Amino acid sequence: LVSSLDAEELCSVRLLAASHKDFCEAALRKLLGLLLTRLGVEGLAVATAVNATARRKALAALRRLSRAGDPATLLAAEQVLGTLGEHRTVRVEAARVLQEIAAPGSSAAVAALAESASSEPDRYVRRQIVDALAAHACGEACSTALDALRTLAE
Repeated sequence: LVSSLDAEELCSVRLLAASHKDFCEAALRKLLGLLLTRLGVEGLAVATAVNATARRKALAALRRLSRAGDPATLLAAEQVLGTLGEHRTVRVEAARVLQEIAAPGSSAAVAALAESASSEPDRYVRRQIVDALAAHACGEACSTALDALRTLAE
């Protein structure tokens, strides 16, 4: 649905949705639902059937369109980040989603990032996880984020 849109066009869709709340709230929910379906988080059989580029683009669109703290987007990103069979570009984008959509210091996001950091074999994904953990190293989740960063440094 939005694969042909660039970042500026996606932001325009988001602004339009913000300006016409009654009508566009439903349209935005539908769009987010379609992106989650394209991402294929309902099961691993669906996840492997969709190519990595389309899944990365769906996550990037979710990152740009979702409201801060959107639970469905955060759950999808956590599931994708935890799937080591997923292509690394998709896992990097999932870490970006957790960095930007989760509330600063979100304990759930930090826990998902810390869990992934301990078992992540790819250095590019680990680098993005470090950036995301650093962004969330405040509030209640500070000690968990710092422990995960120390583990990665070893």
